[in-house]
Amino acid sequence: MQGPMIRFGTHISGGDTISRSLRLFNTGPY
Repeated sequence: MQGPMIRFGTHISGGDTISRSLRLFNTGPY
């Protein structure tokens, strides 16, 4: 169960970073 749990955590982190980068792009000159 530790495996999937870690996977879920990494997935959440990835989504956060993706949304953050998207926000930066939206607010940026792009």
